[in-house]
Amino acid sequence: MNSHTSSGRTGAGRVTVAVLGAVVLTGAAGFGGYAAGAASERSAAAPERPAASQAAPRQAAAAQAPDVRLQDAVATALKEQAGIATAADLDSGRDGYVWDFDVLADDDTWHEVVVDANSGKVLRTRTKSADDDDAADAEQAKKAEVTLVEAADAAEKKVSGAAVTGADLDDDYNNRQRLSWDLELQGESGAEYEVVVDAASGDVLAETRED
Repeated sequence: MNSHTSSGRTGAGRVTVAVLGAVVLTGAAGFGGYAAGAASERSAAAPERPAASQAAPRQAAAAQAPDVRLQDAVATALKEQAGIATAADLDSGRDGYVWDFDVLADDDTWHEVVVDANSGKVLRTRTKSADDDDAADAEQAKKAEVTLVEAADAAEKKVSGAAVTGADLDDDYNNRQRLSWDLELQGESGAEYEVVVDAASGDVLAETRED
């Protein structure tokens, strides 16, 4: 009798363990399916982040065609700091796209004026630190009879559909100490150009398409 009773308990124990194991396995499978489903839903709901290659065309388009053209941004910069604009760059940074100008004031001090390329508002100005070339650069700027705006107009007329994205006043065009404006432009198709404008006459001296 004792042997039979002991055997009965052992059999019941096996059944109980088997049932509990099935419940645990079923529950685990159910939880795994729920987790997989939730992950799938999160994956479907999460927006795709654009790849760097997808963002690049938008940046190029902004650089190519800012809301505020160089000519208008120069006028704003010179209202903030009177003088002669001698250089311009369309840059991208913490403020988005901006026009960055070098301006020679009447007292021969140099200033940087930054203008928002979308809103047209002046973001900041500062007096630039003195440099060994400041005096020579100032004399060069005073000799230019063609302004930055006039040079930009001439360059854009030469390359139809393009917009100026940068400019510098140079004093050694073709190694002949000829004062000229060196301008960078970008066309609607993204093509880049360099146009050189005589700072005395306003004539276009050279036009090059960059590859």
